[in-house]
Amino acid sequence: MENDDKDYHYIDDDIMLSEFLKSVRDKGNNDCAIDTEADSLHCYEEKLCLIQFATKDDLAIIDPLNIDDLSPLIDYLDTVNVWLHGADFDIRMFSRSFQKVPSIIYDTQTASRLLGVRKFGLVNLVEDHFGVLLPKSSQKANWGMRPLSDKMLKYAINDVRYLLQIADNLSEKLKETNRWDWFIESCEHTKKVASQIKELAGGVFQINVVSAALKDLSSETSIFQNAATVAANATNEAFQKNAELNQSIAA
Repeated sequence: MENDDKDYHYIDDDIMLSEFLKSVRDKGNNDCAIDTEADSLHCYEEKLCLIQFATKDDLAIIDPLNIDDLSPLIDYLDTVNVWLHGADFDIRMFSRSFQKVPSIIYDTQTASRLLGVRKFGLVNLVEDHFGVLLPKSSQKANWGMRPLSDKMLKYAINDVRYLLQIADNLSEKLKETNRWDWFIESCEHTKKVASQIKELAGGVFQINVVSAALKDLSSETSIFQNAATVAANATNEAFQKNAELNQSIAA
């Protein structure tokens, strides 16, 4: 499928994927952003229907329904930092589809929450960082249909278009506020939890796997609680010092 005037690659065969990934590797980027689309609202057994991909140099939509061998992509993702937004679903789709997930996964939604951002949806972040309002019209579309409309493709590529720039901004703030280590720990927990949950036929979950996942989720929650506690303590300390200063002035 040709791109015409589009600013992204549409990759729907094995040769195109191989050539694209060679070009990406040659540019030496250490980070990429991905997103996925599935047909969960339109099929009883959902399947991976689209992979959106971005580096600082390239944008691509990868069609897993028409590519026989996606292993070159999976291998590449193991060599870079992979940024997602709301990583749980994408990790689960990768785990189910390929029986593995990328080695290093970072989540911009997790980063936003640790920084105290109240509206941390991707649409909110893009608007806050760039003043761009992304449309939501294809959110519930049937991603298993072919061909995909231009409207759907535009919606899909916008899910990764701004992600790495947002990641850079959030990473800088996390390091400035000494929360980067919490962020790494939280992303590791998210990856572990989401990749452990495997569905059996008929959508029944393995109880022991879910129990382990919930235990890890509890640990992840404590990270956010710790962050909130630190912020609250700092605020209280500031109020206390201000009160002491006022008393000193009054005396």
